[in-house]
Parts: sequence; structure tokens; C-alpha cells
Amino acid sequence: MVGKEEAENAAYLFNAALSELRTELSVQTRNDGLALKAMAVAIRREVEQLEQKMQEDIQTLKHDIEMDMNNRKAETRTEIKGFDINIEEINNKFTISLGDLRTEIESVKWDATRRAISVIILIVVVTIGSVTFVTADPAPNAKIQQEVKPPTSTMKDMGVGTDDDFIEDVGTYTEQHLEKLLQEQGMDIEKLKKKKEGKKGKEDLFIDRI
Repeated sequence: MVGKEEAENAAYLFNAALSELRTELSVQTRNDGLALKAMAVAIRREVEQLEQKMQEDIQTLKHDIEMDMNNRKAETRTEIKGFDINIEEINNKFTISLGDLRTEIESVKWDATRRAISVIILIVVVTIGSVTFVTADPAPNAKIQQEVKPPTSTMKDMGVGTDDDFIEDVGTYTEQHLEKLLQEQGMDIEKLKKKKEGKKGKEDLFIDRI
């Protein structure tokens, strides 16, 4: 009987210990599960925080990149505007220089035209004077021989002498003045004198025939 009671007590104790162990294991498992859940929640929170921080960093980086790009675009636009302004200034300077050059060319043309007209008028006047002087009617039945005299710096006193001397002095002065004008225009005086002498010779021959 004693052995049976001891066996029953031992079985009871074993069952009690087993039940206690089960309870402890269950509690420990539950605690471990709760700890794992809490750890998982904490890890999830950390991941969410990291994700949020990462998004914030990405947004900040995007904003910085956009700011840099906008600044670069603004600098590029400023440089392009500066280039456009420089090109416009160069174009304006070129236009002004071209206008000044055209004005100068027109002025030179006008001066050249005016000089040409003055030279033409002077040549016409000199030619008319020369023709009038050359084709003047000689004295009837008289041979007029005139020697070409070099131009002198002095003149005779026109108030002294006869009328013939006065006329001769006027003719000599006029001839010298015409020769001076022709020399200033670059005309050959010798050819004109030879031509004049030829015309006078023909007139003398015509007078002799008459």
C-alpha cells in the first residue's frame, strides 16, 4: 500500500510539474511572441522613419537640384542676354560706322562732283576766253606777229602810254592770266600756243590773199 501511494504521489507531482512546465513554456512562448511583436513593431517604425527620412532627403536633394538648375538656367539666360546686348551694340556700332562711311562717301562724291563741275565751268570759260582771244578780228591789211613772252611778275603802268600800248598790255595780262589758269588745270600750254600760232598763220595767209 505504501508503494502504491508513493507511486500515486510521484505521478501527481510529475503531473503537477509537467503542468507547471507547460504553463511556464506557454507563458514564456507568449512573452517571446509579444517581445518579437514589439521588436517587429519597433523595427517597422524604424523602417518607416528611415523611409520618411529618405523621402525627405530625396525631396531636399530634388529641391537643391531644381534650385541649381534654375540658377544655371538664369545664369545661362543672363549670359545669352549679355551676348545679345553685345551683338546688338556691335550691330549698332557697325550701322553707325556704315552710316558715317556712307555720309563720308556722299560728301566725297559731292565734293568731287562740285570740283568736276567747277573744273568744267572753268575749262568752258577758259576755252571760250581762249577762242574769243584767238578768233579776234586782226587789223585790216596788217600782219600781226606776236612772240610768246615768258610770264613776268611785274606789269607796266597802264596809266602811261598810248592806247595801243594800253591794249597790248591788257592783252598780255589776259594771256598770262589764261596761261596761269590753264597751267593750274594741268593743260599743255605749248600745244595751245602752237595751235594758236597755226590759226594766226592761216588768218595771215587769208589776209594776204585778200
